[in-house]
Amino acid sequence: MARFQQLLIGVSAFLALTTSAIEILSTFDDIDTDQLVNFASIGVYNGLDFLGISAVDVGPETSVAGIIPQSGSNVAYYGALNAITTSETPSITARYEISTIGQFAFQSFYYGCLGALAAVPVACTITVQGFLDGLAVDDAVNEFEFEPSGVALSAAMQEATLSAAFANVDTVTLSTVYDGPQPASITVLDSMSYAIVVNTA
Repeated sequence: MARFQQLLIGVSAFLALTTSAIEILSTFDDIDTDQLVNFASIGVYNGLDFLGISAVDVGPETSVAGIIPQSGSNVAYYGALNAITTSETPSITARYEISTIGQFAFQSFYYGCLGALAAVPVACTITVQGFLDGLAVDDAVNEFEFEPSGVALSAAMQEATLSAAFANVDTVTLSTVYDGPQPASITVLDSMSYAIVVNTA
């Protein structure tokens, strides 16, 4: 029994030495977004790979002018045109070449939806699903509804807080169902909070 306890202590000490968690808040405001329209994936940013998700500056002439950013002027977004351009499912992952990230805890983010050629806020439901080692994590599926008030031409973003099941994932996927036929609709994201576990061995 004493030998087993020593082994457990040794394993715990090894894990403590070889991994460390870092809290991250991704606002996308330090990404260069000179162009008015951008469908290219963000790629590796703040430790994670953003696939099928683009970054853009929110301004009166851009496709996301109807959403008020949670922070700064940049937001991330995805929609049908991103999927066509990148051939990627909107997802955020620690599984990429030369990654030193083992897992991450996805905690929260802000979101909104735009329809009618991405001009005005529209109601939607976003589904977030978590995976680890290629398998869906039990109970790591959350849905969040966006309900803009009235017929306003712009709307503030709403906060989504993930459940405890997202505390240990290496990939999350995002999908959106929009209210009514909205082929050009987009989902806008900002101020993502997560903690990455860095392998230091």
